[in-house]
Amino acid sequence: MYKEISAAAMSLLIMVGSVSASPAHPFPHSTTYPFGVKPQVTRESMNQTVQVAYQDWINRYLTKDGCPPGTLRIQRVKPDNYDTVSEGIGWGMLITVLMDNAKNNTQTTFNQLWEYYRSFLNTSGLMAWHISKDGKFINTESATEAEENVAKALLYADKQWGSDGAVNYRRQAKELIAKIMALEVEKN
Repeated sequence: MYKEISAAAMSLLIMVGSVSASPAHPFPHSTTYPFGVKPQVTRESMNQTVQVAYQDWINRYLTKDGCPPGTLRIQRVKPDNYDTVSEGIGWGMLITVLMDNAKNNTQTTFNQLWEYYRSFLNTSGLMAWHISKDGKFINTESATEAEENVAKALLYADKQWGSDGAVNYRRQAKELIAKIMALEVEKN
């Protein structure tokens, strides 16, 4: 299921994972678009609403229960028995990379979601799309949307934190994109 990690390796992973780079594009991203319908609330109000929603999402869906050491997962709710799907990991990685700032400090969470992804690879080297709450494979097929979102999140992470740290996000994204192209995109 997942690789056993020695105590020394886990300590190193925790030490490296706890050091976060300063985000190049911290939340909130204050960009004004000249087109479309404009909101009837202030930018500060919107940013505060997004921050509250992010914290609620973290409290509700992010868990270490049933995870390999040093990883986190996004769990679905009770009707789905608190399982995990690869799409949840992909969306979780996108959310965390976009919400990084001095308050949220999301790089470690992002890396732990990425490690969860890597802990549940199928024989093709892509994440199995459905994992039980206790870390057992339910379905080992991959889900293209999940793979695309994870690759996109890794590219965003390269822009947010660079690729000179514990994870070379750019290299990991390129490797994942190559697998997507080889295994999930029809040639013609």
